[in-house]
Amino acid sequence: MGELERYPDLKGKIALVTGSTSGIGKETARQLAANGATVYINGRTEERALTAVADIGDGCLPAPCDVADREAVRGLVDRIVAEQGELDILVNNADWHSRLVWFAESEPKQDWYPYANVALWGQINCAHAAVQHMIERKRGAILNVSGGSADEGVLGYAVPGAMKGAIASFAMHLAKEMAWHGVRVNAVTPHIVDTPALQRSAASVAGTELERLSTAAWEAQAPRAVATPAEAAEVYTFLCSEASSYISGEVVKVNGGRIIAR
Repeated sequence: MGELERYPDLKGKIALVTGSTSGIGKETARQLAANGATVYINGRTEERALTAVADIGDGCLPAPCDVADREAVRGLVDRIVAEQGELDILVNNADWHSRLVWFAESEPKQDWYPYANVALWGQINCAHAAVQHMIERKRGAILNVSGGSADEGVLGYAVPGAMKGAIASFAMHLAKEMAWHGVRVNAVTPHIVDTPALQRSAASVAGTELERLSTAAWEAQAPRAVATPAEAAEVYTFLCSEASSYISGEVVKVNGGRIIAR
């Protein structure tokens, strides 16, 4: 058994991981594939999807699609089911990273709408398309990716934080409905993980005061190093597997103890 092979039940499963051309999504796809799943790698461009597929290797297929486009998402999910006969796992990981900015100085077209269209509506679009097929087969696992800002106020994150809270709530409500159909739905709220998106966001901090306050808040929270994408992906993979078969409707914090709350 290889280092990443821990969940034999994933062998033969069909998974779609959105936003999986880099960061945690890519590592989740890598781990699912290492456990025998066939994983569709999603990004907004075919080039990025193909690059990620080539990097991960066996078990992965490209699935370029803008998750904010409902019709495109429905077409993608229908294509996966036509090719594979099923869709067992959906990891709703696509996100939109903008700048940290004080709410009073934010620009709706730059800071609100793109984030909502991808991070919130994208997850709703994908889940809606996936459950049509999962209900028919009376099984499936959906994992929504929220964020630490769903659990605490974060400087410069008023609108994205609101979307993260909505994503976590959506998972709980959807889990209640899907329980009657054998489909599990959970959410994860990773805090700060060392991904390319985080590095881009940090590089675009709006103003030295906000940067200073954000850094001080981070350092005061816990004496832990920033998580790697692989560390976060371990939790994602577990929640997609039958090892978590009796877990549904939960919002799992992945933050190294930086946010401890009910």
